[in-house]
Formats: sequence, C-alpha cells, structure tokens
Amino acid sequence: MTPAGLLAAPASAAFEAAVAEVAAGEMALLVEPPETGGAGFLVAAARTVTADMVATMLREAAGMPLLALEEERCRALELWALGRPRPGGPPPAMVAIEAAEGVTTGISAADRALTMRIASSPEATAADVAKPGHITAHRVERDDLPRRPDAFAAGAALAAFAGLPGGAALCQAMDAAGQPATGAALDALAERIGARVVSTIEVLDHLLRSEPLVRRVADRPLETTAGPVRAVSYADRLLPGRHLALLPADRDAAAPAPVEVHVQDPLLDAFDAARAGRRAQLDAALARTAKRGGVLLSLAPRTLADGEDGPADGFAASAHDLLAATHHAHVATHVLTDLGVRSLKTRPFSL
Repeated sequence: MTPAGLLAAPASAAFEAAVAEVAAGEMALLVEPPETGGAGFLVAAARTVTADMVATMLREAAGMPLLALEEERCRALELWALGRPRPGGPPPAMVAIEAAEGVTTGISAADRALTMRIASSPEATAADVAKPGHITAHRVERDDLPRRPDAFAAGAALAAFAGLPGGAALCQAMDAAGQPATGAALDALAERIGARVVSTIEVLDHLLRSEPLVRRVADRPLETTAGPVRAVSYADRLLPGRHLALLPADRDAAAPAPVEVHVQDPLLDAFDAARAGRRAQLDAALARTAKRGGVLLSLAPRTLADGEDGPADGFAASAHDLLAATHHAHVATHVLTDLGVRSLKTRPFSL
C-alpha cells in the first residue's frame, strides 16, 4: 500500500464527479462541513455560468447569486474591499460590479451571468466592469481553503480543478423558512435538480494532495535515546513550525515501514506536569520504530489562522480539529513520499 493510499485518502468519487460536471458547464452542490454549519451552495465555474444556471439558483436555492473571485482577478479589475471582513467569516466582499457593456437593468439572470463570465475571464480589465453594480464578488486568496473550508474558497478551487480558473458563481441554498438549508434539505435539492454533491473537505483533500505542502530543510545524523538516527526536518508551506522525521540511517526503503505519528504541543511539553509521561512515550515510540526500521513523524501543530480566534468568532474548535487532522494526514503523506517510503504500516498516536 502506498503512503498516499494509507494516510491521505485518494480523490473521492464525489469530487471526481463534481469536477467533471463543472468542467462540462454544469452546476454542483458544494456542502460545508457540519463543524462549520453544514451550509450548501450551488456552484458553477464563473467562466461558463449561464442565464439558465442563475435562474435555477434563484428559483431552487433561493439565495443571492454571488461571485467567488480569485485575488488576481480582483487586482486586474481594480476592485476594492468594502470594510473589514468579519473574523471567522467569509472572504472580503469587494465593491459590487456589472458588465460595462451588454447588460440592461443588471439584475436579470442573463445580466448577472454575463457579469460573472466577464469578471472571471483572464483577459478582462477594469474597463470591462462598471462599479458599483449588482454582483457582489468575494476575494479568494491562494491559501484560504486550507485555513477555512468554506464554499467561496472551495468553489474557486473546484472551478480551477475543472480547468476553468478565475472564480466561481455561487448561491447559498435556503429552506422554506428562509434559513440556510442543511442535511436532508440539501439532499432533496440535489436530487431535484440532478446536481452532484461534494464537500468542501473533499475539495481541500485534493488541493493538499496536488500541491507541494512541505520542503526539506535539513537532513543530519542525530544521537537519541534509541541510538543514532537520521533526522530530516521539513518546512510547511502553511504552518510556521517544523515537521521532523526520525528513521534509521540504513533503513531499507523497499521494506514496509511502521510509522508512528506525534503532534507537537510545545506548551504542554514544556509546562504541564500531568503530561510528564509524554517524553517517555516518545522515547518508547522512537525505540519501536528504530528496532523495526520504521519512521517516527513529529508534526508541528496547526495554529489558528488570522482572525480565527475560536468559537466566539464563528470557527468552532471541532472545525479547527478537522482541519488539523486533514492537514497532518497530507503532511505525513508528502514527507513519507519524499523519504522514499513505498510501503508502510501505521501506528498513529498523539501524546
């Protein structure tokens, strides 16, 4: 079994189906994780959105059609942010826009679709849109999705994976009472319009799998309680800490590798007397992996993102834990692949 097949699951069938639908000029239903509310959004690539799609969004989802626009597009169109984004909330809302030509009132389904197509086009400039208008764009930056798995960042990423970068047209699904639809109501919507359902976490999984996540920064011998080992450290593209892999210097890359995973907790390691056994457990894990020709991964913790101050700001602790687990699974996969580990067995643990 390959590292990618064991630690970070392969691309899901739901993700592949949604990408195929968006690439074919259709809509998908993008669902945020339950940890952040489980809201659902109809989504299409902004470059291929049609008047019929916008009409379906208005009729079936009953929300407001919006535009998730990549940062580069926002710069090219010379859009500015409207105030400061709410901590833990969606990406910054930019000044509303409208196609400079070809529209009438600006609010018809055809006018909205045209505005979205023009704004997301790689050739469009500030001269191609009027400000203000009737389409609100939310700026999406490159690393937004790994920091917060919301529909704006996931929608833009889904469009890019479908070969249609630039942005996504989205519309949040509402229930009969005017509240955000979740669960069974979203399933009913997807069945009613024949839309593929994909979660923002599935989009995040593919993003973390397909882009470089770590970079080797050091590789040196280290004397430990289990004897001499090879210590390889990695910088993370998204996290400030360092990941460390400890393995026998003469490990046979072709042999199955027992892998143990430890997530660092600097404060507890340094000050919590009740966790005094952490070092002993680490030493035991190192001894096991050294004896069996395995790998001990010590992973840097996922820190809170800017504006992500906890449940009071709309980002639940459970959502943070979900992102941390997802991120660490992919870090482990990238590190083990870099080390040439082709077959492995895991014994994950967290001290």
